[in-house]
Amino acid sequence: MPAPAPLGRRAALLLFVLVAILGVPGAAWAGWAVSERGAARYSEAVVAQARGQLELALAAYDEVLAQDPTCGSALHGKGMVLLRLGRLAEAEALARGLTAAWPKKAEAHTLLSSARFVRQNAAGARVAAEEALKLAPDDIAAHAALLQALLRLGEGEAAQRLAAQAVERLPAPVGACMEVAVLQELRARVEPALADRCAAAGPELIGWMPLNADQSAEAELKQVQEALARINAGDPAGALLLLDPVVAARPTRGDARALRGIARARVGNTSGAIDDLRAAIEAEDWLVVHRSGAISGVVRASDAAKAEELRGIASAHLVLLHVQRGELDKASVVEAKALPRHPEVELLNAARARRLAALGQRAEALDLLERLSTSTDYDVQGVIVDVGVVLGGLPEGVILGLRESAGPGLLRWAAARDAAGDPAGCSAALGPPAAVHPALLRLGWGCAVRQGAAPLADAWWDEGGAALSAAQPVTAYNHALLLRAAGEGARARAVLTPALPGAPGAAPPPEAVGPLHTLAVTLALDVGALDEARRLAAAPTAPPSARALVGARLLKAGRADEARLLLQATCPALQGDEAASCRQNLTLAGG
Repeated sequence: MPAPAPLGRRAALLLFVLVAILGVPGAAWAGWAVSERGAARYSEAVVAQARGQLELALAAYDEVLAQDPTCGSALHGKGMVLLRLGRLAEAEALARGLTAAWPKKAEAHTLLSSARFVRQNAAGARVAAEEALKLAPDDIAAHAALLQALLRLGEGEAAQRLAAQAVERLPAPVGACMEVAVLQELRARVEPALADRCAAAGPELIGWMPLNADQSAEAELKQVQEALARINAGDPAGALLLLDPVVAARPTRGDARALRGIARARVGNTSGAIDDLRAAIEAEDWLVVHRSGAISGVVRASDAAKAEELRGIASAHLVLLHVQRGELDKASVVEAKALPRHPEVELLNAARARRLAALGQRAEALDLLERLSTSTDYDVQGVIVDVGVVLGGLPEGVILGLRESAGPGLLRWAAARDAAGDPAGCSAALGPPAAVHPALLRLGWGCAVRQGAAPLADAWWDEGGAALSAAQPVTAYNHALLLRAAGEGARARAVLTPALPGAPGAAPPPEAVGPLHTLAVTLALDVGALDEARRLAAAPTAPPSARALVGARLLKAGRADEARLLLQATCPALQGDEAASCRQNLTLAGG
């Protein structure tokens, strides 16, 4: 019989991992090995599992177990597949059964450790991994399971000791990778030579096992991260394009469901958002931890904290959606479960304030807002504004906090007061003019204009610089008009002149040209600058109404000949009352 062909490096590594995890069929443990009649189907299950064809692998393991329900290897393999499918409670129950039936089998305890770990029970994962390592001191998977539990628990010194032990007992690349994991968690420098030794282990030992035939967990993780960036950039629709396929592939993934819920809420799909957020809160599969390689999916304590924070944020969004729909009892239930677990999540506390405001519990809601007012989180500031709108106002302390945070909340609150027909309240919220965000400068100026407070509007104008420059002709027009009404004609002319057609850099829209010219002529006439007014009215872009105005003033000043020539050219272009008035003045001028 010819010798078998040598395995390629990647195939050899994969086989090594599978042996380390699944055990060798035919081992001495009674009932663990695969029977002869199930061997072929068991091999198909292992291959499908390695390729990421999880449903096929599960079906194959079930067929083996239908023939031999006590087959430990098939049960173990099924447990690993259930983990990767996100069926975590089933996986843990199966692992507990394995450890009871085979208490001396390290693989059973390692599987239990993995199941507990992905269900956020790091302490329980540690106990099971320590038992596995006691039974098999040289087992790679047992070392990996204990290392990730220690890192999740923040047990840095214990993790260092375990990594040092791994260097002595395990293949050199694997030990190096464990050292790297610990150093990264402790934020210590990783020597290039050590990183190179780890890299020599190959992706089957240290990387991500494929979730399916064409998408790895690493690629999936990148999609989720990119979706988060799109949500933060104000593109929830773009985020949904990335999240939908991730959720379709693994509906139990908590972070993807949470982000999709937030994105759906922002595009108006409230029902879909509620479904996603509920699933996210209840999900146990919050971190991509599918340890099918030796130390695949090692997750640091800092990663776990971020996952828990996102779960709290998902709870907050769910509370807000229920309040939005008037479902205050449901909001209260979600809040009561989430707050003890996530007391530090600002948005969850803001959501509580919003629910209290809806119930009319003003004092309690405002007390929460006082503590949240300096938050720089956009969503928190938005909720603060919503509470203020519901309650009809915000205390000065909260408004001062919004100013201090220099975030968007102050802008949103001031805009809400302005929209409610209270420009004075808008100005009071903004406080003294300050060189801040351009949108806030424009709002401060606009509220002062609508309030009729010319000095305040002028102060905002001076502070605004480029944000309120004459390059914005409509703004310049309104500001000059307010100044004229306040008797500040000279100041009004200074503001308006740079915005007129023909001025350097000025490009007013066609609909603004006529009003700009007319106001400029009016301001010149206000101070008796008749020649300047005539020059302005003579511009090709000046409207006939402006020329008629100058003609009438020339007539009044005793310059009838000039008035007649100007009015003769102007009256035919006018209509209605303007035309009648122009013809009357033309008659008086001798025309």
